[in-house]
Amino acid sequence: MAIQIYYSDAIKDEGSDSVESLQTETRTKLKDLGVVIENTILERGVHVELTLVSGAEMRSANQSSRGKNYDTDVLTFLHEQPFGEDFLLGEIVVSLQKAFEQSSSGGWTLFEELAILIVHGLTHLGGFDHERSEDESLLQAEVELGILSLLELPLDFALIGRNL
Repeated sequence: MAIQIYYSDAIKDEGSDSVESLQTETRTKLKDLGVVIENTILERGVHVELTLVSGAEMRSANQSSRGKNYDTDVLTFLHEQPFGEDFLLGEIVVSLQKAFEQSSSGGWTLFEELAILIVHGLTHLGGFDHERSEDESLLQAEVELGILSLLELPLDFALIGRNL
């Protein structure tokens, strides 16, 4: 599979109802989304890792990689390295805590929030960075909308208009 999904030990150890819900309801949808992304977006032999982490783990990753001491929703790490006979493009790290918060406050499902964060991470792995300029931010948003449309996901919960 082109997208490998990992759960950090902190997520596994929390044992909360929300984590149980993720593992029973959303996990299958995430795997299905990975297959669709593999078949429509990623080139054959290209792999992406998706890691779901706790808020504390994301804060630590954000501090060490960007020098920002707060929990953020998604980080991407470009690896561009061999992966067996294939190629590992990079890793998308998502704060499960932030995803829960943002889906609750936005009025959409956890899966929808995770899907847009994954799509956002994919655009970063593709070289887009909304923090470089307003023009690039607009272009990245257009690409995200195109991917969401291709994946047949609703567009109304996209990251456009959010405080990125």
